[in-house]
Amino acid sequence: MLLLIVFWSRRMRREETAGTKLVRIVGATVAERGMLRDGNRVLVCVSGGPDSVCLLDVMRQLAPERRLSLCVAHVDHKTRDGGSTRDAEFVRAVARQCGIPYRQRTLRLRERKRRGESFQISARNARYRYIEEIAGKVDADRIALGHHADDLAETVLMRVITGTGLGGLTGIPAVRGRIIRPLIDVWRDEILDYLDERGLEYRVDRTNLEPTYLRNRLRLDLVPKVESDYNPQFRGALVRLARIAGNVETVVTKAVADCERRTDVCRLGGRVTLDRQKYARQGECVRREMVARIIGDLCGTVEYETVERADEFLIGTDTGKRCPLPGRCEIETVYHRAIIRRVRPRRAVPNQQVTLRVPGVKEVPELGTRFVVRTLNRTKAPSYYARLCTPVRQFFDLGMIHESVLVRRRMPGDRFHPLGAPGEKKLKDYFIDKKVPREERDRALVVLSGGRILWVVGHCLDDRFKLTRSTRRVLTIRCEPIEQSS
Repeated sequence: MLLLIVFWSRRMRREETAGTKLVRIVGATVAERGMLRDGNRVLVCVSGGPDSVCLLDVMRQLAPERRLSLCVAHVDHKTRDGGSTRDAEFVRAVARQCGIPYRQRTLRLRERKRRGESFQISARNARYRYIEEIAGKVDADRIALGHHADDLAETVLMRVITGTGLGGLTGIPAVRGRIIRPLIDVWRDEILDYLDERGLEYRVDRTNLEPTYLRNRLRLDLVPKVESDYNPQFRGALVRLARIAGNVETVVTKAVADCERRTDVCRLGGRVTLDRQKYARQGECVRREMVARIIGDLCGTVEYETVERADEFLIGTDTGKRCPLPGRCEIETVYHRAIIRRVRPRRAVPNQQVTLRVPGVKEVPELGTRFVVRTLNRTKAPSYYARLCTPVRQFFDLGMIHESVLVRRRMPGDRFHPLGAPGEKKLKDYFIDKKVPREERDRALVVLSGGRILWVVGHCLDDRFKLTRSTRRVLTIRCEPIEQSS
C-alpha cells in the first residue's frame, strides 16, 4: 500500500495542469530567446482579449523572480459602436485589480485614416505608434505583445497566399528591438485552457468572427479544412516553416551585409549609392536580395518583378539613365555608380552650419542625417582604423582638431586636401574629376573645424587629419540617415 501511495504521488507531480504547462513553455521561450533581463521595466499591451489577458497573468507570475516592473498599455480606437470603449474600461479594471499602473491612448481612427490605407493597416500603425510613445514615457525596457503560435501560422499562410519572399516566411518575430512576444510558442487552445483553469475573464471582439477579412477566413475556414482533409498538423508545419526560414534568413542577412561592403553601398539622407561595376560581379542571388532590401527600405514595398527590373537596369544601362520604382522612388545611373532614392519635390537645398557634440549624438533633420561622434585612445596601427572606414564612417587625428567641429552643405570656393593627393584642390574640381552628378554635389555634406574641411561625407577624408603613428587620440564620426516627411 505504501509503495502504491508513493507511486501515485510521484505520478501526480509529473502531471501538468494547463496553467503550469503554459507558464513553463513561456518561461523557456523567454530564456531561450533572451527576451527579459532581471529588473526590466515591461510595458504589457492588453486589448482585453484572451491572448493579452493570458499574457498579463503570466507576466505577473514571472515578475517576482525576475524583479520585473510591469505597466499595462491599451489603445482605444473608438470603434464597434462603443465596444472598444467597453474593452478599455475592462482593461483599466483588470490593471487596477492587479495593482499595476495603467496607460491609455484614444484615437478616433476613422477620422485620421490615411488615404490609400485600409482600416486594419491604419489601426495597426496607430497602435504601434502610440504604444511606442507610452513606452517612452514610462521608460520601458521591453514591450510585451500577445501574439501566439496560431498568429504565427496564420501570418505565414497569409503571406504565401498573397505572395512573399524569404523574409515574409519568417512570420512574426519573437523579438524585434524592445518588442517581445512571450506567447509565440503557445497555441490558442492552450491559452483558452489556461484562462478557464485560472478563472480569468476576457473580452471577445466579434469582428474576429466576421469573414470580411482574409486572416479571419483563413482561421475560420481554410486552416480547419486543410487540417481535417489533408494534414492534421498543418499549423505546426507552418510554424516549423517559419523557424526554418528564420534560420536561413540569418545566413542571408550576413551574406547581404558582406555584399554591401563589396559593392561600396552608402546610405545617407534618404538615398543609397553603390558601385555598379562591383555590383555586377556579385552572385545574382545575393545581389538581388541586397537590392530588394534597399528598395524595400526606401519604398516600403517591393515586388519580384521590381527587383528583377532593377537588377537588369543596374547592370546593363548606360550612365545618365533613370528607372522609376514604386512608392515615388527611382534609380539613376551616374557613370560607374548608381543612386537609389526617394523622389521629392524639387526645392532649394537648405544650408546651415551645425555644431556637432564631441562626443555625442546630433540629429539634423534639415540635412536628413544623424551624426554619432566618439573619442577614443589609439590602441592599434593606423591601418587597422583605415579598414574600418566606410563612406559614412571616418576616423580623424583628434590632436589636429583645435576648434569646434561643424557640418554644413558644400559652398562655392570650398577647398580641401584629398587623402593621398599632392596638395589642395577645389571641392568642385574634385567632384568633376570623380564624375559626381551636379545634384549630388549640391547636397554633399562637409565636416569642418577652424575653417578647414576634415571630411567630404561619403567621398574623401582630408589628408591633414588622417591617423598617423604619432596620433594619440582619435575622433570618429558616423553618419546615419533619419526619416524626413515627404
